[in-house]
Amino acid sequence: MSRSARVALGLFGCLSWAASAAADRLQTVVVYGERSHRLLSETASLSHVVDRETLEHPGVEHASQVLSASPGVWVSRGSGQEQLVAIRSPVFTGSGACGAFWLAEDGIALRATGFCNANEFFDSHYEAAEQIEVFKGPHASIVGGNAQYGALNVRLPRASEVPKEVALLANSLGYRRLHLSAGQAGLRHSFGALLTGIEDDSFRADSNFKQQKVSLRHEWEGDSWVTSESGLTLMHLEQETAGYVEGRDSYRDKQQVRGNLFPEAYRDADAMRAYTRWRWRKLDTQWTFTPFARRNEMDFLMHFVPWKPTESNSHDSIGWQLQWRRFLAGGTGVYWSQEFEQTWGDLRETQAKPSPFSPAQIPQGDHYDFSVSARTAALNGGAYWQVTSALALDLALRWDYTSYDYTNNLATGSACAPGVNGCRFYRPESQTNDFGEPSLHAGFVFQWRNGLYSFGKLANGFRIPQTAELYRTQSPDPADIDAEHIRSVELGLRGERGGWFAQGAIYWMENKDGISQNSDRLYVNGVDTLHRGFEYELGYTGEILSLQLGGQVARHTHENNPDLMGAPLRLEGLEVDTAPRHMHQASLQWRLAPRVDFGMQARYMGSYYMDMGNQFKYPGHTLMDLDIVTRLSSSLEWRWALMNVFDRVYAERADIANTDTHRYFPGLERRLSTSLRYLF
Repeated sequence: MSRSARVALGLFGCLSWAASAAADRLQTVVVYGERSHRLLSETASLSHVVDRETLEHPGVEHASQVLSASPGVWVSRGSGQEQLVAIRSPVFTGSGACGAFWLAEDGIALRATGFCNANEFFDSHYEAAEQIEVFKGPHASIVGGNAQYGALNVRLPRASEVPKEVALLANSLGYRRLHLSAGQAGLRHSFGALLTGIEDDSFRADSNFKQQKVSLRHEWEGDSWVTSESGLTLMHLEQETAGYVEGRDSYRDKQQVRGNLFPEAYRDADAMRAYTRWRWRKLDTQWTFTPFARRNEMDFLMHFVPWKPTESNSHDSIGWQLQWRRFLAGGTGVYWSQEFEQTWGDLRETQAKPSPFSPAQIPQGDHYDFSVSARTAALNGGAYWQVTSALALDLALRWDYTSYDYTNNLATGSACAPGVNGCRFYRPESQTNDFGEPSLHAGFVFQWRNGLYSFGKLANGFRIPQTAELYRTQSPDPADIDAEHIRSVELGLRGERGGWFAQGAIYWMENKDGISQNSDRLYVNGVDTLHRGFEYELGYTGEILSLQLGGQVARHTHENNPDLMGAPLRLEGLEVDTAPRHMHQASLQWRLAPRVDFGMQARYMGSYYMDMGNQFKYPGHTLMDLDIVTRLSSSLEWRWALMNVFDRVYAERADIANTDTHRYFPGLERRLSTSLRYLF
């Protein structure tokens, strides 16, 4: 038996011992992107909720710190507010890799289908969230495509529950954040406003950012059978970007880490989302109708390619979600829903300066300028059936249809001068492309006794090609790619006993027809990968002491030998790069005095391969943080945190470029953080 298997079995044994009787944590409400409300005890997969207490933890300054605490989730921090998401998966890179995850706020996707961006989570107002729901594995049958490996849903507080507070945070590396919120609850109408402003001078040269987020909330209570909730979120970001450092183990050189190879790099972004959610309920029937609108704009320098072009992209969307739900006797329910979204998007890539090499094949000027009108429609139906007092079954079936109407605004074909061979940029002729994909899941939850549950799920998912993969081509041949497909099996156990809570699951996922570039720089289907692992949470909450453990043991491997660009080796059986086998966290909270809490957190990142050929490895790292929370009064808290206590040099992410160039996003140095929070 392998070491990983022994660790997984041992931890599963611990879960079996800890899980039994009680019901506090299991009553946590989980909302599948506002499609359906479930208690945590009723979910057929290993879900995780990041609560407000975690989001307000001392020293939290980036989404990666709170999301990576969820077992099986790795959000690697880039420069400023940038990040790459991985959920039960390796870290994906490339034009459309972000399509593997569904990221949303209040059930509305942050970006439209086909227009994802790897850093899009910074569009959300997660700093002000009531909770963040983390769904692992395929969830396409609930929320549609882009939930191939998992989903994140930020839930902002309802207008009637917005706290009246002001919070200030600053650290010794130049990070500063101000958060304000206030609400007014009334008999019929409730209003709330949340504001977050962030500035970061950064410890790296020629890099900093300023970001502002505003969320407005409204609730209306009509007659006993009709209500509405409305939300508006605005985000603005101005960032001077620091890129990776180059050279073997360069992340260990503090002088190089504090420098910046790309002082001219920048990223500017704006986002807006607005919606109103109407609910009508009479007796055992409920209708929910949610019209919404979205706008995204982004301009940035593509410093990660040597010729450093600029990209400008934007898209505007309108759409709706309509759901009918019938509540039957004994906890059983049935539902169907219909969704529609219309998007108008555009992208332009321009190179201002001559390329440092091959100027004929990489010309100055406009590389791409295109627009896409996209329509997405979906039908979904399902049921939750309480078969017996102990056994519940869950079934969902969905069909998604997406159509792209692409218009090329430049000359069709090569972007290079006539007669130049090997041009890097080709513009497809105007065209339409259609994709239709089914998805389903079947799950069960079995209650062994009060507070002890086993669960399991069969599911499939997909992601369609993103517009950048279809129309931003680098080959004279047209892109001929279709959706990726994934299927999964999951089996787990959860429960509580006294102050103990535990849940864990084993999973197996097979992804087929992965999209990649071949040796002719043409996007193709053909990468098959296998993902299997074990995830766990184990916690104890007492009056004086609280403990939390969590993590994963996983393996991600190639299952075939595709014709990949930059991968001359046979890949079958090799591990997928940037996919650690081990990620574990532990935290302790100790009440030193009635108004003083002491905390300690440790995070372990295991080693992983940096390249597809498994020739180079990042060794992994362990980080430790300390914090103290002092409640000066019933309204005022003062918090301190010492992050990266031992000043460990580490990389947030490591990979290989051009077969042998070691690249690292360096981790943050030791820093002292302090914050004040006042409730009024």
